[in-house]
Amino acid sequence: MRFLNIAILLIVLPVVASAQGKSEVFFEYINADASARIWFTELTEKLDRKYKEGDEAFAKKVFYHIQNKYLKHYSKYASFEELMHDGKYDCLSGTILYALVLDHYRIPYKINEGIGHINLTLEVNGRSFLFEATDPINGFTSASNTEDSPANLSMKQLAGLLFYNNAVRFNNLEQFQLAYQSMLQAESMYPTNRISSERSLIEQNLAIYIISNQ
Repeated sequence: MRFLNIAILLIVLPVVASAQGKSEVFFEYINADASARIWFTELTEKLDRKYKEGDEAFAKKVFYHIQNKYLKHYSKYASFEELMHDGKYDCLSGTILYALVLDHYRIPYKINEGIGHINLTLEVNGRSFLFEATDPINGFTSASNTEDSPANLSMKQLAGLLFYNNAVRFNNLEQFQLAYQSMLQAESMYPTNRISSERSLIEQNLAIYIISNQ
């Protein structure tokens, strides 16, 4: 079996124009094709026709509309592509979708990273609310002490976490080369001690796999 030389693997990241919206920035980071952009445009056009923006009621309607129409099946480490095509999601991919929609309506929000979990807080008319993507029943609630929440994550960092999830999933499937490539992309976009440690472990798994299949 032949393998790519992992020592010379190159990661090519897209050049992001500052004038682009966050959805376009995000789709470039995950190397999405035109169908992803069409899918998201159709999603926001449906919201534009259905709801009037600007208040708490609008934010609540957006939350439950996305839950009912797009977040259908919880699946750990679900990719954004799986969300679009199959309705599979986890806290990361679901929160990213909410962030893209809120950005479309220019509603201020903050993405919070906890231990193994991601959620989102937003502000409407001076009030703060929480979006919990993995709670379809009570996921829209009032938020308090948002100033003490963790630092806001960027679209680049969120894309990095998606690549991290892909790497974990590939590693669990013993597809070590794909896992290593995905983890390199994750580390490039969101360099953290956790991701660096996981990259080292996957690198070891890949080396052992290559040696055992020579």
